Amino acid sequence: MKCYGYVAVWILFALYGVFMGLIEGIQKAFLTKLLPKGVNGTAFGCL
Repeated sequence: MKCYGYVAVWILFALYGVFMGLIEGIQKAFLTKLLPKGVNGTAFGCL
């Protein structure tokens, strides 16, 4: 049963994707409130 390692990797990829999907919008909204309006595009590019 060598396929368990591959299954674990795909499950971790899926969990990472869900985590990033949940956090990215909150992170950008928070960043918008912290920075001056003139540098929002630059900050989003660096994020």
